[in-house]
Amino acid sequence: MFARRKARLFLPLMLVLATTGCGLPGTEPLKKAVVDGQEMNLEGSVAAFYLSRQSREFRRSGPNGYLVLVDGDGELRALETSGMDNAQVDWSEHGLVFADTANDYHLQDTLRAVPSTKTDFQQAMSGLGAGKSLGLYNEGSSENGYTEQAVASSADGSTLRDVKGFYQVTGYCDGTLVGLAEPTGPYAQEAARLGHTPMGEYSYRSLMLSRLSGTPDGAEDVVGIREVDESSQDATDAPCVEGKLHHLATTYDTAGIPKPVIRSWDVATASFTQHDIVLSPGTPALEHGDLGFQNQGYSRESVREGNLDWVAIDGRVMSTSLGTGRTVVLFALAADGYADRSSQNSVEFTPTSIAVMTTGPDGRTVSFVQYDRTTGEELRRFELPAVAKALGTGLALRDLAVRPD
Repeated sequence: MFARRKARLFLPLMLVLATTGCGLPGTEPLKKAVVDGQEMNLEGSVAAFYLSRQSREFRRSGPNGYLVLVDGDGELRALETSGMDNAQVDWSEHGLVFADTANDYHLQDTLRAVPSTKTDFQQAMSGLGAGKSLGLYNEGSSENGYTEQAVASSADGSTLRDVKGFYQVTGYCDGTLVGLAEPTGPYAQEAARLGHTPMGEYSYRSLMLSRLSGTPDGAEDVVGIREVDESSQDATDAPCVEGKLHHLATTYDTAGIPKPVIRSWDVATASFTQHDIVLSPGTPALEHGDLGFQNQGYSRESVREGNLDWVAIDGRVMSTSLGTGRTVVLFALAADGYADRSSQNSVEFTPTSIAVMTTGPDGRTVSFVQYDRTTGEELRRFELPAVAKALGTGLALRDLAVRPD
């Protein structure tokens, strides 16, 4: 039997249940927006997002999720899916790619569904051009260690291969999926031989950096196993620039005191640098009570001019030097509902903008807002009452994508 490790999701899921109730989802809140797959295309759309139930609540029949498109007037079109917990979407000049438990999808002028049976919790997704995609899915742990599924799809079909590891950070480096995971199975034994401790009192003490696509046999290629300061990290679409994967993390000292840091990994050698995130004097702290430090809030386009731009848990847009960790506040998001107690926020960066979807603290409002990345000027705003009602049926907001610049 598999015992799936999802402890990092417990707090957000409890908040989802608290704000959306425990009802079963149906088509009613989105009924007017649902269209047949043959009618789906990207014409006029400015954003796409995925709504899905938690996998433990999936039903055998009926939709467990929706891929939703938003046009320039705020109108919605929705595609019913079999659902995918933590679903990820990616939009490039080659179109939009996403998945459910039964198919992989490519959407551009038309919708193509490729049969692809897989597990029900997603870690990563990227379009690879020409209608191809690569996704990563959390299978769980067994006596042989932790396993995930790497699924490659194209017009010719899909291929599923198991890879070892629970990948807390993933990113795409020149078309190759790379990830950071706790050493597992034979790699845990290798870490022990190297003298590394896998787990500390509060979180992980060693990580392995792996290539998860493009390998000769389709299995993981572990570049290296490295000891780290005890830390937690979580990024499904970390930026990779000039061969280095960048992510935020929370480290813990011997007393369990958290501290935010930024790490940069060389994907060819698994060597890394780490810098404390240093705020200017007088800047309010980044931690928020028991919610701690927001180590998400960024995406693959977040790196700009040697800095990682990201959104803090309270809605401030921060910019952190990759070389020093020095961090400044660029501006604050005015999106309704971007509050530290809301688990239903999603952020997407483009080279010129920041797009966010937020739910109000009471769960009754949902906003989509896009900002100019340089000035903070609001470019467009839509209130989405049908989405708020859909969240009230037990669905959760998963991931957001916007039309490429």
